[in-house]
Amino acid sequence: MTLLLPSVLFRWVGGALVGLAALILHHGLDEHRRRRRRPAFLYVCESCGLVYEDDRNVPLSACRRCGMLNAALQR
Repeated sequence: MTLLLPSVLFRWVGGALVGLAALILHHGLDEHRRRRRRPAFLYVCESCGLVYEDDRNVPLSACRRCGMLNAALQR
């Protein structure tokens, strides 16, 4: 049984593309799961009244409009 060079190359490239597609799909699903698990914290600026979310778990978050540090609201 003789394998021709084009068929060998096709199988290698096809296998590599299938593997790459599987990695991309796994990364996308993992990122989606990670985003769903992480709750966003809600903040209201005491200076300008802007309501904003921040997904970092920090005690104080800077307002995007005026820069004042604000504590997260209790839900």
